[in-house]
Amino acid sequence: MEPLATRLEADGLRTLCLGYASTRDDLEQHADRLNRLLDGIEPAGLERISFVTHSMGGLVLREALAHRSAWRTRFELGRVVQLGPPNRGSRLARWVWPTPIGWLLGPCLRAVATHEARCLPPLPCETLVIAGGRGGHGWNPLVPGDDDGVVGVAEAHLPGCELVVVHELHTVLMKNEEVANHTLDFLRTGS
Repeated sequence: MEPLATRLEADGLRTLCLGYASTRDDLEQHADRLNRLLDGIEPAGLERISFVTHSMGGLVLREALAHRSAWRTRFELGRVVQLGPPNRGSRLARWVWPTPIGWLLGPCLRAVATHEARCLPPLPCETLVIAGGRGGHGWNPLVPGDDDGVVGVAEAHLPGCELVVVHELHTVLMKNEEVANHTLDFLRTGS
């Protein structure tokens, strides 16, 4: 996410890149950690918090925002941009989950492989979903329809949210100039 954060900072936004051990804990544990971290942020001129997530991070955020947390009383919830999120689960994850590789990828993969991802509540704010694709048949024959090699465009879509498809692979969405432009525009204007 660093290349995207650098671009957002160059345009005057303050950023904080957060990582998490996606293979060690489940969505709820990651969401709880995110909320506790945000609870500890001091306002210091900060009034609004927006989010840009990649892949599983979109589900972690959806889980975090499903719970009331102290930071939400001190800050306005801004907008969310999700890059390649498996909002409706993932056929590829369902294929990998029962294998030894799936077990190594941890409990978060289970959420994407089962109906758990689809059951998360919608985001309570303006949201843009940016999915990667090729404009027809995707890169991965194991994923139905258009895809970014990991997540299908249909799997990324979140009802009620704006969806943009860019010609890019999943792992490098955050390095794509078009993605950066869409992200910045949406965070600033909501479209």
